[in-house]
Amino acid sequence: MNPFIKALTVGRIIRRGESRELLHELVKRAYANDVSYILRRDLQIPLKRHPVAKIPISIRPIHHDDVPLLIAERPRRLPVLGADIPTCYLACTANGSICYMQWLIASDQQQRLQPYFKGKLMRYGSDTVLLEFAYTPEKYRGQGIMADAMAQIAEKGFDLGARWAITYVEHDNVASLKGCARAGFRPYMLRFEKWRGLHLSQSFDLLPEGSLYPFEHLDR
Repeated sequence: MNPFIKALTVGRIIRRGESRELLHELVKRAYANDVSYILRRDLQIPLKRHPVAKIPISIRPIHHDDVPLLIAERPRRLPVLGADIPTCYLACTANGSICYMQWLIASDQQQRLQPYFKGKLMRYGSDTVLLEFAYTPEKYRGQGIMADAMAQIAEKGFDLGARWAITYVEHDNVASLKGCARAGFRPYMLRFEKWRGLHLSQSFDLLPEGSLYPFEHLDR
């Protein structure tokens, strides 16, 4: 990552009052053991019940005019926005306000994504697309926007010839896991991360078919 862009991003994060989030990330990279889910959706199987947000939304690709607004709202997206990696999609309200953002990344773009992705990507082929860097502005949270928008964005991968859509979610982010479940994603793999002195090592484990989410175990 460009050092100037990195410094600019850190400055914007601090000015926005998100320094605690930044400090938490730095501390974690000194010493931490983390687990993330890799979730997967079969795009050839239509959803039995498509999630619908509490407010009407529409999906469109990002425009250049959107970038300053998105950087102001989410400064840590500055590097990847500047990299112009195809394709960031936005969900917009009826009056055009941006209420969600997420990248849909085809296999031929994964090398371009890697410098902006925490850790290592599991390599994926041309039959798969990756959904990454999801973000819902605070004032639009709790309205079911993530599940609705993510389901629609994932389905655009089918137009690229993909059968599968994957995404990464930390194992304890229950709200995001539930949103992904409503969008048709199921547990597929686990990614184990070990941070020691800013050095990351990783491993991936394939889950048995039909594996449940943690909250589904609790419901039984």
